[in-house]
Amino acid sequence: MLSGLWSDGTGGIKGAKMGITQMAQRIKQIHPDYVLIFKVGAFCNTFGKDSYIIASTFDYMIKRTKNVPTCGFSKKVLRKGCFNFGRKKD
Repeated sequence: MLSGLWSDGTGGIKGAKMGITQMAQRIKQIHPDYVLIFKVGAFCNTFGKDSYIIASTFDYMIKRTKNVPTCGFSKKVLRKGCFNFGRKKD
């Protein structure tokens, strides 16, 4: 489980500060098979290819932030989303 990984904003590098999109890219390099979901306040965000997975699975819209695809949704739907990911599509 990646929840809370590098929540200090350093990306695991002592003394470094990076934005959430850079952090997502760095973690994705280490864990390419995971769908990364970042909790930001009352919302959750995904970046890059993960945004397309979330958007197509739950019929959400994709935005571009600094030319990076993003998909945001309320953290209230996260539990429902995790349940749906565990089910097979027919």
